[in-house]
Amino acid sequence: MNKGIDVSSNNGTLDWGAIKADGIQFAIIRIGYGDDEVNQDDAQANANMDACQNLGIPYGVYIYSYAISENEVKSEVRHTLRMIEGRNPQLGVFIDMEDSDGYKTRHNLVPEENGAILTNFCCIYCNDMTNSGYKAGIYANKNYFDNILDISRFDSYMKWLAIWGPDQCPAGNWILWQYTSDGVVQGSSARTDMDYYYGEFPNTEPEPEPEPEPEPEPEPEPEPEPEPEPEPEPEPEPEPEPEPEPEPEPEPEPEPEPEPEPEPEPEPEPEPEPEPVKKSKCFFLMIITNIVNWFKGIHF
Repeated sequence: MNKGIDVSSNNGTLDWGAIKADGIQFAIIRIGYGDDEVNQDDAQANANMDACQNLGIPYGVYIYSYAISENEVKSEVRHTLRMIEGRNPQLGVFIDMEDSDGYKTRHNLVPEENGAILTNFCCIYCNDMTNSGYKAGIYANKNYFDNILDISRFDSYMKWLAIWGPDQCPAGNWILWQYTSDGVVQGSSARTDMDYYYGEFPNTEPEPEPEPEPEPEPEPEPEPEPEPEPEPEPEPEPEPEPEPEPEPEPEPEPEPEPEPEPEPEPEPEPEPEPEPVKKSKCFFLMIITNIVNWFKGIHF
């Protein structure tokens, strides 16, 4: 089991670093009381939740109920959701069902006579918070759980028992036991409520400090829209080229005049036949020729 505290603005401004260093492992923080009105927010709720988140201390929250009608219970649901919006109460959300200042009795809702109504208020609150995504439960003292509320209707919800004095937590299916209101814790007030947590304990690390968001660069001034260029005047359509005149058909070339046939060459006149040599003359020449050849053949 883990040791923790439950606190409200009644404990003043707390030093959560010193509280953690003193061995406190978790916290249950009051977010307000009654209807969803800002003047009924717990004055230290946001500071206490911020510190636990920053230091990695698991925490849950509770609201002190003044509801005497179902509509007022619904308002207390809205009150709780508004206060924890954007946060993560890992240990759950609880409705504190008691009448420590006699408010319910003064408004004709005597707890000892109206246990069924108060039980129904607890179920409405827990059911709505569960449907909103949170673990939900009921805080009450042992007399309320034993004699006023119908605990058999709380099987689906966590139960936080307040009983001071015994060395051991009484038997029962309790998620938390508030065992004293006289605890002494460094960093807290002189008297502090002390608790033990019996559920599965979340492993949390301190949330890193968020880096400062860079300043947004100024948006550039929009460039003026260029003036529209004048539309060009349409070019005149070209005049159609005149169709070419048809070329005159070529005059037919005159047929060549037929070459005149060459005049036939005149046939050569026949050579006149030589006149026959007279036989006597020839014979004489032959004799002379033979004589000459004979002399040539003589060797002297």
